[in-house]
Amino acid sequence: WLRADAGTSTTTNNTTLSTWSDQSGTSTNATADGNAPLFLNNTTSNINFNPTIDFDGADDRLALGNLSEIKSGAANGGDYTMMAVGIREVGTADNYILGSPGGTANQDLHFGYRDDNVRATLAHWGNDINLTTTNHDNPQAPFILFGEYDGAISILQETRGGAFARNTRVNTTDLQGTRVNYVADLENQGNYNGLISEVIVFNNDITDIQKQQVNTYMALKYGITLTNNNDNDGNLGETISGSVTEGDYVTSDGTTVVWDYSANDDYHFDVAGIGRDDASCWQQKQSTAPDTDDVLTIGLGSVEDTNGENVNIFNDDHDYLIWGNDNASTLDANVNTGDVPETVEERMRRIWKVQDTGTVGETELQFDLTGLGYDISDPNAFSLLISDTETMADAAITTGATINGNILSFTGVNLTDGQFFTIGTKNVTCGPGGVNTDIALWLRADLGTNTTTD
Repeated sequence: WLRADAGTSTTTNNTTLSTWSDQSGTSTNATADGNAPLFLNNTTSNINFNPTIDFDGADDRLALGNLSEIKSGAANGGDYTMMAVGIREVGTADNYILGSPGGTANQDLHFGYRDDNVRATLAHWGNDINLTTTNHDNPQAPFILFGEYDGAISILQETRGGAFARNTRVNTTDLQGTRVNYVADLENQGNYNGLISEVIVFNNDITDIQKQQVNTYMALKYGITLTNNNDNDGNLGETISGSVTEGDYVTSDGTTVVWDYSANDDYHFDVAGIGRDDASCWQQKQSTAPDTDDVLTIGLGSVEDTNGENVNIFNDDHDYLIWGNDNASTLDANVNTGDVPETVEERMRRIWKVQDTGTVGETELQFDLTGLGYDISDPNAFSLLISDTETMADAAITTGATINGNILSFTGVNLTDGQFFTIGTKNVTCGPGGVNTDIALWLRADLGTNTTTD
């Protein structure tokens, strides 16, 4: 288990990574073999505020030794499941996340992307399974690449940019031999060019509910929306285990659903979230859906430059706040002028919905208005509209926005389970008795209060 937020030989941005220590407990550490990649932890490179490792596509690689526990003769018969998160930076070269020396049939693992830019692969130098994908830059977004072999079939899946692709192939030939394995290189074929943030290998074909647990962890950590059609059969939201269905986000206990697809199916776009899961040794304190058309970031207490710099804390294990949107327009040209509160003239058409598990508490909401056409010269023109239903005419109005560059922010916001929200983008011009010239103060108990509870 290699993760860029733990076990790295350096935590200084833009410095070489000599050792990437395994977090699984098996001491399968990855060490520099040739040129070392770079550890990155900055606002430009991070994936959803989390650090990453940058491989140059020329000669960067890490040696893993012999992954004997997933090869023929292993305790679980050579079965395995592997997953990785990263961003490809080029598509015209082989981009293998895991590789080997190459050239020996059924002994040389390679897992990643081929040089034609539109195929992922899981192969043993033979018995390949390929998966048609979109080009690396369509979109150039974080991926979850998943591969599985159970002694009977191989499965390969990619989740990226709101899209999901899956392929299966009959395969009864285990990975064999004692060939060394690498991160980011298939010798004599090519080195991975781009970012890799996490690599996970199980020495078994894990269960469907375990897959959903790991996928939830990866999706929320890196801002990637999970599919609602895991087996790609066209039937959405099918049962996985117990009350957990396709599209659900489930915690490490395998039963606690923190994003219920059946209740939120109209808002299953750009799903992101913050939360704490002690069994994953992980807290995501601020999140967005990177490289999508979404404009929202939410942080626990505040939004900082990186996840690690957010010093606020969740009170309890399995505290989660997850959100998605209805995929409506965010442009000023398409604002809604009908479904608005009395004192708001227009609002953004897109609406978000939240699912709150536990007690997350106060958050900061940021909306990136870059290129959307809004006049951002006056922050007082904007408001946060929060409603218990999809009807925004009944929404409570929160004012006090700030604007930094093109980022509109609201702080001290405590969203509760099942609420809907959007932003008001223009206020109705009014005054007491219609007199608004030279007015310096107007406090009214029916508007602008920090609470509406008796």
